[in-house]
Amino acid sequence: MIVSEYISSFHMPLFFIIAGYAHGMKERFSSGQSIFPYIRKSIIELYLPCMYFSLLYWLPKYILLSHSVFTAENFRTVSINDLLRIPLHGFNLYWFLCKLFFVKVLHMLFERYVKRDVLHSEFWLSMYLLAVVFFLKGDSYYHSVFYLGIYFHIGFIMKKYSFLPQKLSLGIILFLGGIAFFAASHFYGFGDMNIFTRTGSSLCTSLALFVMFYALNISNEFLMTCGIYSMVIYCLHDYVVAFCRIMFRFTGLSSYVNPLILFMICFLCTVFIPLIVVWIYKHVKCLHWIEYIFYPGRFKRDA
Repeated sequence: MIVSEYISSFHMPLFFIIAGYAHGMKERFSSGQSIFPYIRKSIIELYLPCMYFSLLYWLPKYILLSHSVFTAENFRTVSINDLLRIPLHGFNLYWFLCKLFFVKVLHMLFERYVKRDVLHSEFWLSMYLLAVVFFLKGDSYYHSVFYLGIYFHIGFIMKKYSFLPQKLSLGIILFLGGIAFFAASHFYGFGDMNIFTRTGSSLCTSLALFVMFYALNISNEFLMTCGIYSMVIYCLHDYVVAFCRIMFRFTGLSSYVNPLILFMICFLCTVFIPLIVVWIYKHVKCLHWIEYIFYPGRFKRDA
C-alpha cells in the first residue's frame, strides 16, 4: 500500500528528531561534570524497559507459535536467536527504545568530550553515509544506530540553536518536497526507494510535520495526555496490535471487513487501551506500582 510505504519512509526519523529535540531541552553538561549519572539515568529509563518488555513479548510469542494453530504465514516465527539479539537490538518494535538508548549515550559522550559542534555533526553525517553506502545491506540499516543518529542530532541542533522557523508556508513546502522525493522513486524508474529518495522523503516530511505542528500551535488536553504517557502507549501498543490481529483472524473479521476499518479500530485500541491502563493505576491505590514498570526511574525518586 503506497500510503503505508510513504509513512514508513519518515515516521521513525521523525520520532528521532523529536527525541533529539527533547534531549536538547533537558540535558546540559558543564565543564568537569561527570556524564555517568546521565548514562545511568538512560539505562534505567530506556534500556531497562526495552529489555523486560522485549522479553515479555518474546516469551509468549515463542510459546504460542510452537502450537500449530498459530503457524499461519501471517504470524512471523520467532526463535532462540531472537532472544540472544535482545540486548543489542531489542525484540520486535522495542528495537526503537534500544537504538534510542545507544544513540542518546553516544550523543552525550560527544556533547561532553567534543566541544566543537562541527566535529560532532561531521561524525553523525559520516556514520550515516557509512551505514547506507558501505556497511549494511537491505532494510537493516534503516534500524541502525548510525542511520537514525543523524536525525536525533538534527533535532538536538534545532533546539540548541533555536532553529525552528514557525512558518506554515515553509512546512507546506517541505511537505511537498517530501512527497516529490517519494514519488520520484515510483514514477521515474528508481524502483524501490534508494538512499537519495528515502533521505529526501524522510528529512523533508519529518521537518515539515515538526514545523507545521509549531506553526499551527496544535495543543489540547488529549494530545498533552498522550505525550505525557507516550511511554505507556509505546510499550503496550505492540501487545494491543498482536491481540487485535489474533482477534481479527479468529473472528473472521480479517476476511470480510475492509482493512482500513480494521486499521482504524486497531489504531484507536493502541491509544485508548494504554490510557485506560494509566487511568486504572492512577485511581486504584493498590495498583500504583504499575507506573514503575513503564517509568522505573520514578521508583528511586518516589522512594
